[in-house]
Amino acid sequence: PGRLILVAGPSGAGKDTLLGLAKAACAEEPSIVFLRRIITRQASASEDNEEVSPGTFEAALARDEYAMHWQAHGHRY
Repeated sequence: PGRLILVAGPSGAGKDTLLGLAKAACAEEPSIVFLRRIITRQASASEDNEEVSPGTFEAALARDEYAMHWQAHGHRY
């Protein structure tokens, strides 16, 4: 049950702005959950992500902890 909705696009396209607006609009709806991204680059105040080392990312991947993952611009997401 449920739906997974992914927002994808190039850097600087406004994905985090869109997600922030959606999160604010859905704040009173407990059945809607927004996941934190795990990324192998420095965390940013403008993004809701968790910074991990490449080794930590690979270990979690080996344990099948990600529903989806990809690599872009030399980083793992």
